[in-house]
Amino acid sequence: MKLLNSFWYASCIYYYYILKHPSKDDDELAERVIRAQPRQVSAAAGERQENNSGERTAAVCSEAGHKKLTEILLRQGANPNFRQTTTEMTLFTAFALNSADVDLLRMFYDINEELHQTVHTNAKDKHGRDTVYLALHRDMRQMVKFLLMAGADPQYSLRKKGVTPLHVVATSIVDSSSLATILLRSVPSEFRPLQINPQDKLGNKPLHMAMAATTKTGSSFGLARTAPDRI
Repeated sequence: MKLLNSFWYASCIYYYYILKHPSKDDDELAERVIRAQPRQVSAAAGERQENNSGERTAAVCSEAGHKKLTEILLRQGANPNFRQTTTEMTLFTAFALNSADVDLLRMFYDINEELHQTVHTNAKDKHGRDTVYLALHRDMRQMVKFLLMAGADPQYSLRKKGVTPLHVVATSIVDSSSLATILLRSVPSEFRPLQINPQDKLGNKPLHMAMAATTKTGSSFGLARTAPDRI
């Protein structure tokens, strides 16, 4: 047990250094250090070591864009669905939003599938926001498409406001037509047909919000899709 604790303590020191001094050489150093110790020790160090904000090493690695170190920690046993203390954001969500690279996110899924671990695609943070919602707000179109194809729920709503992904698209400050097209065409079969006239807690539908935001493409798109259900 003392030996394991020593390994864990040493791992924490290395992880802290790597996060503060990111470089290719540090990633290579981390790989050598982690692979040289028992699997359960590196996993524990990656998940349990906290900074003053309650952020775990694995989550910080994802947020800092440490692709290699994130991969190593996953393969060593880090939980992809671990929730950060302060935001309740999962390791998966942090990786998706900060990598902004569909190929890297596909790697994340592939590694966990290889390890027979389920990634909770629809996990929400403490504000009730899931990965699709956050990606839409950041105009990460290809990321949204990939998440939907991976089984993300396009019909969820924020519990306090009742806002759905279509509401987010309707109020986008950029051309929302392609976002709306992605949202409708990439819907997983289990969530079809997609409800296109959902109301938020104030009674607003996506079309109302698109018109109010004077988003011409969003408004015309909504008008074309809402004929069966008049506003």
